[in-house]
Amino acid sequence: MAPTSSIQVYMASHTTFKKRRWGYRLALPDRTIRRTGATPYAYTGPAMGIVVLIKALRHLRRLRLTHFPLALTTNIKTVELVLTYQRLADWAAHDWPPTIELVDLWQLADAELRHFPAYTVQWTPDRYRRVDWLVKPTHPHRSQHHRRQ
Repeated sequence: MAPTSSIQVYMASHTTFKKRRWGYRLALPDRTIRRTGATPYAYTGPAMGIVVLIKALRHLRRLRLTHFPLALTTNIKTVELVLTYQRLADWAAHDWPPTIELVDLWQLADAELRHFPAYTVQWTPDRYRRVDWLVKPTHPHRSQHHRRQ
């Protein structure tokens, strides 16, 4: 029986002074998982976008959730454009032309996406705060620091 709902995957990357931060949140049928990390500043923004996509997909594969379709939401425009316009399939059909930037990462992403039956992708700018909070440090509100006695 085919699943009727999809897994929500929220992905973001953000540049800080010395590092590029990434994060993803997986909204699963029974729980939510959030992971964050950082890589050296030498990574480009598009490279970080592909890396976070690969990490999220591999996590889902380890959980054996490849039978669900995916609803991807990202603040990474390069990822959204490539996935929306089916560029991975075009590149694979043409034996991955050498002019593609970051071809090794895109090949890994393509291999991971092939494990899932379908996906949709939506881009959301940081200003709407739908995914950028994944990579920004969180500070507890003052009220959370005080205990009632």
